[in-house]
Amino acid sequence: MQSFVAVVFLVFGVLLHQSQGAAYTDEEHLNFRQKCSKILQISPDTRQEVTKKNFLNDNQEMNCMIRCVGILSGFYDDETGTNWDQVASELENKPESYDEHRQATAACIEAIPKEEYASDVCKKASVNFRCHSKSIRAIRARALANQE
Repeated sequence: MQSFVAVVFLVFGVLLHQSQGAAYTDEEHLNFRQKCSKILQISPDTRQEVTKKNFLNDNQEMNCMIRCVGILSGFYDDETGTNWDQVASELENKPESYDEHRQATAACIEAIPKEEYASDVCKKASVNFRCHSKSIRAIRARALANQE
């Protein structure tokens, strides 16, 4: 019962935060990762990779961790995919171009055969996340190159 109440308050807090259109702090992102580690009973090895923000391991445990964090933070939903309003909120005051990022992320997702993730909700969430991350890294690299 306590877990249910905690989840209800967490979801309420996320929804309230999203309605204010504010970007999450590093501490809030850490809180999402810690909650998901606990909920999913993530192994110490995967937890260590998550702590290092190394999400490259393409295994079921990491994919479900990515999905959980995406859902709790409001960035991802199994039915609708990426919450682009939340992404826009996070990108506010950052050099990334929202439109360019959204197009690059969509192109990346479309390039991956649906058979690779269609029946696995965790894998589908991780594909979205990995494409999002790939796009952000490319945009940041270009921005740095243009500054030089």
